[in-house]
Amino acid sequence: MDFLPNLKKHGRALGEAMHPHKFRHTFCTRLVKKGVPLTTVAMLAGHASVQTTAHYYVNTSREEKRRAVELL
Repeated sequence: MDFLPNLKKHGRALGEAMHPHKFRHTFCTRLVKKGVPLTTVAMLAGHASVQTTAHYYVNTSREEKRRAVELL
């Protein structure tokens, strides 16, 4: 991975730890939050099971749960 040293260098310059997995996690999390079907996110992430995607990317905060209940 030739880009890894550059990624770490730029991360240090920004004062932020940067790893390729962070980009993957951000990508999938944003897709889920935008309402992209979990099956599509699973395929894009290369997960063999939608359960894996759900486990890692379907995280609802207390605020999100409150807003959901308020919709009733």
